[in-house]
Amino acid sequence: MSDEPYKLEVQTLDTNDFPDEDQLLLHAAFQVLVNYNSADDLAKYVAFLAGDKVADSVFIADRLPYFKEALFLYNWWTVDRSKRVDPWDAQVLGKMTGEEALIEEDRQYAEDTDMLVRLVKIREILWS
Repeated sequence: MSDEPYKLEVQTLDTNDFPDEDQLLLHAAFQVLVNYNSADDLAKYVAFLAGDKVADSVFIADRLPYFKEALFLYNWWTVDRSKRVDPWDAQVLGKMTGEEALIEEDRQYAEDTDMLVRLVKIREILWS
C-alpha cells in the first residue's frame, strides 16, 4: 500500500466550478463507478455471468442483479443524465416559466438522489 493519499479526479466537474457538497458527493460517487467500469467492463462481465454455465448458479443468481444495476447506473450517468437540459439555460428558460424551471430542477435533483441511493445499495460489488 502506498503512503500517498488516494486522489479521485472527478471528471464531470469543471476545475473552475465550486460545487456545493451535495453535488460533489453525487459526482464523486458516480466517478467511482465510472472508474470501476474502466477497470472491469461491466457490460462484458454481465454478459459473462449471464452465460456462465460453470459457476455456482446460486452465486450468479445472487450477483447478476447487482452487476446489471451497476451497468444501468453507469449508462444513466454517462449517457442519459448527460442529455438532460439545464432548466436555467437561457434558451430553455425562454420556453418555460420560472415556476416550470423550478419544478424541472426539483425533478432532476430527485432523480439524482434516487440514482445515488441505488448506487449506494450495490456498492458491495465495486471491488476488483
